[in-house]
Amino acid sequence: MEECISTAIYIYPKDISEFLIPIIDIEKQLKIEALVEESFRLRKQSDTLLKVAKRAIEIAIEQDEDTAISFINNHISKIE
Repeated sequence: MEECISTAIYIYPKDISEFLIPIIDIEKQLKIEALVEESFRLRKQSDTLLKVAKRAIEIAIEQDEDTAISFINNHISKIE
């Protein structure tokens, strides 16, 4: 591997053979896959919950707290 003028590192095809690539048993691969998928799902869910919370605060300020709580309950039931 050689460094270019920029901060990026270029990997030459001849260098590929020097990389060590672990072979992980299929059970561990499937576990990792499930954890990654779960993390993506939870990230999406947390983004949605944050948007609901922001909107609920706006509703509480513009209208009232009870309306905001109803908004939250309505949207949380759709997420779960």
